[in-house]
Amino acid sequence: MSDIATYLEAIKERFELSSDYALAKKLGIAQPEANLMRRGLKIPKPELCIKIAKLLDKNPVELLLIAQKDKAPSSAKEYWTLALTAVDVMLHVPKSPKYIPRKVEAIGRELRQLETQTLTYEGAEANAEAVRLVQTAEHSIDAIMERWNIWKKGEALYPNYLLANQEAAKRGVIIRRLLVLTREQLQQESVVADATQVMDDQHRAGIKVFYAFREELERSPAFRRFEEDYKKQGAAPDINAAMFDGEIACSEPRRRSP
Repeated sequence: MSDIATYLEAIKERFELSSDYALAKKLGIAQPEANLMRRGLKIPKPELCIKIAKLLDKNPVELLLIAQKDKAPSSAKEYWTLALTAVDVMLHVPKSPKYIPRKVEAIGRELRQLETQTLTYEGAEANAEAVRLVQTAEHSIDAIMERWNIWKKGEALYPNYLLANQEAAKRGVIIRRLLVLTREQLQQESVVADATQVMDDQHRAGIKVFYAFREELERSPAFRRFEEDYKKQGAAPDINAAMFDGEIACSEPRRRSP
């Protein structure tokens, strides 16, 4: 039985309707349509979802999301379930503690991003979420980083993210990370020393670390398509992204006020 069907059964019970004919009359539709919906074989249109919600004193958004979940493929149903949970939370957000409304807003952004299975974070939030994603990874992490210098000692990802990677490698997660450099950077002795140190740290943590030159990558049609796809999802021009068990996360540099 579909979830919408349970709401139709609730209408029959509330209004003591003994047949699909009586249910159809209450909803203002034909009996065959009511029968199909009650059996989970048809999904009601948005206007009918709103009418069902009003009859049950429900928020119409709840019924609209339920209908979307019922008609979604199995692989996407979990996302609509998450959306329902988020809506329920948003409708009952207390005014204090003050951080709760902002947390709910962040959940809403993630749900919208989940449609493309790409999450984008910025600034300190990106660092915190990166650690969480590593901690929950079960099989593999594949990353490409142009802002690899944030792995340096004293920078944003050191040492918390490095330690999280180390723990993930210990529990059997395969981690591969590609650091992207430019030929101009190779002319700077201090930058080369930093890159070497970062790669040594990665290697000691159990990460399979590689490097590539930006100029060489740009000659590859596959990389150019990859870059375009990330930009479409709102990623920064310099790619800093990873795939955690098939879920993509992108981080952006903190935007500075003009």
